[in-house]
Amino acid sequence: MSLRARASRRSISLLALTVAIGGSAAAQRVGAVRGWFSTLGCTPPVSTELAIDGSETVIADRDRPPGLAERAAAIAESLPPGHAQELAQELKRLLAPRSQLKYVCKDKTETGYVIRYPVGLGTDFVSDTEFSEFPFEVSNLGRPEIEFNVNADREGMFIYSYHVTNGIGATRPIRRWTFVADVTDQSLRLEHPVNWNSHVGTDRMAVAPQAALYEHLSGAELMRREPLGDLPVWTGLGNHIYPGETVQNFTAISNFRPGWTTAYVSSKGVNFALPFSLGEFPQAVQEEILVLMRWENTSSSVAIIGPRFGADADREAIAENWQTGIQTMIAHGWLSEDSPYVVELLQFLKNPSVSDVAASISSKPISGMETRLDKIVRMAF
Repeated sequence: MSLRARASRRSISLLALTVAIGGSAAAQRVGAVRGWFSTLGCTPPVSTELAIDGSETVIADRDRPPGLAERAAAIAESLPPGHAQELAQELKRLLAPRSQLKYVCKDKTETGYVIRYPVGLGTDFVSDTEFSEFPFEVSNLGRPEIEFNVNADREGMFIYSYHVTNGIGATRPIRRWTFVADVTDQSLRLEHPVNWNSHVGTDRMAVAPQAALYEHLSGAELMRREPLGDLPVWTGLGNHIYPGETVQNFTAISNFRPGWTTAYVSSKGVNFALPFSLGEFPQAVQEEILVLMRWENTSSSVAIIGPRFGADADREAIAENWQTGIQTMIAHGWLSEDSPYVVELLQFLKNPSVSDVAASISSKPISGMETRLDKIVRMAF
């Protein structure tokens, strides 16, 4: 299946999920918002089609009718801000040509890329016939789904629990996952299931952006969107999560209150032989490999609840984070924007200083995701 076909199928699925409110509102797992289906590919600068005699005919851009991506862009620009515009923008993003990748192309197995460039690239002697090729695989080939829950103990600690599933359609097992944590959270510790390990570094470094919360951003723009975080990590000790399997009992314990954050989930793939250092590639090729190695591309991203807010966090900052998380859930069909409970929750989050959650929301949450989030949001405020 082509990249464009996969993108179209994903967009249709996105729209279907939004319409199918009854089934999705009760779901308790959330899946990857950036990952397997958003894997980058590259397309030729012009389109080709088969002529009657079977030869390829190049279609010049000026003669080409507007494609689906261009029509989605026009629709997105014509719509007022809101859910419909967000869906059109998502469709535009998924269908847009990946013209920035000239020397890296998606391979036909759907499990990796081929780095391919002419011998002598970057010098005065560029070959027309000889090429260097290296297979390359990123770690976003699982189909992660994460179920989260939060409970509080008598000592004022929050117990964040996670179950991780690898979807039946995944092409690789999941070997590692982590989430973006505040580097100032000195209370954070992890617990892990059997045959897994966990680690919170002593040298806490702010390195990771919130890729799952800002799907429309990438690269430097994503890195600047909000403060970067540290990455506590769970790693499988030879016990990976294979397609169709679930591993339970991942736990994070912290005195930081719950908010929305990004889980990065890495698949286990094939180790290909690459040059010893990136510097051995021509500069133009290095730049394209670095695109694949960005946070938003190299692993699958999932929006989850995790420890986000210390005792000194103000209500406006917490509310802004929760608005972002709820809108992400709505965009992917895990919550309905027409639900009376969701409408009232979003209204409260616009001005959280007026009253508390209990006084602002009179509608009863629907069993499933709404009920779980209702419990957790009361802990956040």
